Amino acid sequence: MFLAKNRPTVTTMLKSDTPEAALAEIEQIRSIGTDTFGMQIDYLKPEHRTLPVVKRILDAMDGTPCYVTNYRGGDPNADDEMLAETLLAAADYGKVLLDLRCDMFDPREGEYTEDQPAALKQKAFIRAAHAKGAEVLMSTHIFGRFVPKEEVKRIARAAAERGADISKIVTTANSEDELQQNLELVAELKRELPIPFLFLCNGSHCRIHRIYGPMFGVCMYLAAIQKKEWESQPTLNDVKTAMTLAGYENLPW
Repeated sequence: MFLAKNRPTVTTMLKSDTPEAALAEIEQIRSIGTDTFGMQIDYLKPEHRTLPVVKRILDAMDGTPCYVTNYRGGDPNADDEMLAETLLAAADYGKVLLDLRCDMFDPREGEYTEDQPAALKQKAFIRAAHAKGAEVLMSTHIFGRFVPKEEVKRIARAAAERGADISKIVTTANSEDELQQNLELVAELKRELPIPFLFLCNGSHCRIHRIYGPMFGVCMYLAAIQKKEWESQPTLNDVKTAMTLAGYENLPW
């Protein structure tokens, strides 16, 4: 299982764009402590987005589970079938949670599709990943606008219906009211969803949600050793402080 029991999972994302820097970053993260790593294939420089490099990085994690993405935009010449093929192949090299976008095979603004042929391809990908021993997170990133509760719930339910192990939805909070509604939605998703969820915010009022959301039902933290000023992810040290103060047991540090 990718997720920790009885507490939020700490996933620390690699921010390196070369394999050598990624290996050094893995050791730096390991020295602080984390439950799992996160690797964005699309974050690597184009010449490094190869399966041998993916294997090299996953091997360096020594069996620690890894959340893996391969989003559009990293390679303008790669279509969704090519991106999915590389993503699925990562399951051959380690314990992985694969990020499959909710509009995979039918790109849409808002990253969500109800197109039935695309949904069938998504289900087939999830079955293939499960057959390899991997887990699948279905993700939707809706940037620049607040997303009403029912829209979030519809997307999350679709991920569960298509066979995903975890639903990830990223929305926006640019006011105290939007922040409050998103925090309230965490409790509702916990009550209503049949699978774990990763519900996150970007925007001017996202920080409180990113730190406290996991304490009320969001299944994991996405953290980083260091982050750029415009990034929403908390640092690993921020997460370490918050979880220690909250009194969680069996922490990875």
